[in-house]
Amino acid sequence: MAGKTRLASGWWLALIVSALMLTAAVAVAEEHRGPVTLLRTVPIPNSPLVVFDISWVDPDSQRYYLADRSNAVIDVIDARHDTFVRQIHGGFTGFTGCNDTSGPNGVVVSGHWLFVTDAPSRVVTIDLRTDTIVGEVSTGGGAGLRADELAYDPQDGLLLVVNNADSPPFATLVQVDTHTGKLTLGQRITFAEATNGAEQPVWDRQSRRFYLTIPEVNGPGGTGPDGAVARINPKTAAVETMLPVRFCQPAGLALGPRQDLLLGCSVPFDTAGNAWTATDTNSAAPISVIMDARTCCSAAAFHSTRRATRGPRRTRTPPRRSPSSWTPRRARSIATCRACRGRTRSGSIPVTATTISRRAPIPEGRCWASSTRTA
Repeated sequence: MAGKTRLASGWWLALIVSALMLTAAVAVAEEHRGPVTLLRTVPIPNSPLVVFDISWVDPDSQRYYLADRSNAVIDVIDARHDTFVRQIHGGFTGFTGCNDTSGPNGVVVSGHWLFVTDAPSRVVTIDLRTDTIVGEVSTGGGAGLRADELAYDPQDGLLLVVNNADSPPFATLVQVDTHTGKLTLGQRITFAEATNGAEQPVWDRQSRRFYLTIPEVNGPGGTGPDGAVARINPKTAAVETMLPVRFCQPAGLALGPRQDLLLGCSVPFDTAGNAWTATDTNSAAPISVIMDARTCCSAAAFHSTRRATRGPRRTRTPPRRSPSSWTPRRARSIATCRACRGRTRSGSIPVTATTISRRAPIPEGRCWASSTRTA
């Protein structure tokens, strides 16, 4: 998708390490009474870090890898000690002025192999013991267009690489020789119904399937309400199902410990179900969606903010139970999740809000709990 470039000013890469150093982060968060706290910054050498893309944390080595387009390198950070380690050069394109033709883009690590995508349609394996390229393929996209985000299946040695800038977008299965790092091009999976690109893939080891966010399905090209998560069988290269997601344009995707998929929505919609704009007379109602990978629908969708143009609403305090046991009580909130066999799990991630706002009637297809944090 256009506009995905992450921007930062100056020389500094701000690392939010609460996800990496949980105990310290929780202590700091409690001290400052905030959900996220900046612990420190890490200086990046050479050109100022202005344009960058995907990052990845290797939990085994506690190394953080960042696709740095400003320097056309992969930056490596020691996330345990919050220090800069080195920059890995791989002949990457750098920033061309257009996301669709820039790189590096996606990064993922498995053992001593670093997999990176680049433009044009380039995928490489880098041996982290020597920082040299040991495997390379082209996914064969349009002239100059990039290969973007990717995910790795370590059980079968397979990458799923997404060409999001092509029309229609497509994904490619790439076989990895786990002994040498050599890459072999596999089958292509085209998403003819995707009208606003294809975004983040993840690998679920329990179902042994890839999941991939499709922001828009059969829409106008950026403002349509219907998106999906594609479930892909790596053995057959078949899209087994398209799990519908409404009023979200899903882009980001992360897999939780109980096969909960957390979707990051890239477009806010208003209370009438249309893409929100600054001149909209209806209030914005942005959400983030949690989807159960084992069933067929969204388990919950949390509102990110209060409505901007409405006054305060009455609130109620949730029951004094653990967040994982709390579910929305309003029948209309869960009516569309009956296909999930009653497994509405709004507590799949901790709900830290102390109040739950009452909302307007829920458009068909949305199953959500609304949360607002009080100071």
